[in-house]
Amino acid sequence: MNLKDISKSDRIELAQNTTPDSILRELARDISWEVRLEVADNPNTPEESLLMLSKDVNPEIRRNVALNCSTPKHILVALANEL
Repeated sequence: MNLKDISKSDRIELAQNTTPDSILRELARDISWEVRLEVADNPNTPEESLLMLSKDVNPEIRRNVALNCSTPKHILVALANEL
């Protein structure tokens, strides 16, 4: 599946749901900040994607990573040290 051929609203919906890790990893690199925002909020997002999103330029995305119940402690500590 080529996610670039899917509408932004459908990519957002994918990011909000229980989606395979491989798709969430790809969505974490999406050009749309709205898609990345939903990936950052998804408790099923793989750790490496949460780490990448914790460094996103958009502060709302970093906030969603911090609020995600699945974000590991070392990523939370790194986010807190940036304050």
